[in-house]
Amino acid sequence: MYQYGVLFIGRVGPIELPEEVGFAVIDTDPTSGLTRVTGPYPTTFGDNYTVSMPLDDGSPPTVSKSEVSNPSGEVTVTNASGNSKPLEFALFKNDRKLLCQKDVIPNNTVFLAVEPQLYIAQVEPGSYKVGTDFRVVTESTRATPIVLNARNPHVTIMATELGTGEITFTQT
Repeated sequence: MYQYGVLFIGRVGPIELPEEVGFAVIDTDPTSGLTRVTGPYPTTFGDNYTVSMPLDDGSPPTVSKSEVSNPSGEVTVTNASGNSKPLEFALFKNDRKLLCQKDVIPNNTVFLAVEPQLYIAQVEPGSYKVGTDFRVVTESTRATPIVLNARNPHVTIMATELGTGEITFTQT
């Protein structure tokens, strides 16, 4: 887990963001014509994968993970299938597809990355949600997005009271 220290009115505390996602290969089974998902494999940002399909006999793709980590924090995937069949690579979280790269042809490498964000807004007591799985919705049109960087897991947020009861937030 990345630990993000966030400073806000009346309290200092860490917010933990999950860094583990699942990596999967999506292709079409040549015997049935149906979509097939190989994985997802537990993945952390910085992992490197090679995907191969030694035979085009209906066998699922083979996924191998390198012991060497990618310092940029992206998931790196190389299509080493050796045939002309393009593959789709995807990252999953809680059984939902976060992002994908379709039609990756053999001998190509793709980089998959997710940029985490916090949305901070002034809310009335008791009107906020607690949990680990949120979708961005229009809960507050005045929410301030704070982009987080996996390579620098600390952020300071300044809250300023404007004298009208309204609070604004800025990243410092």
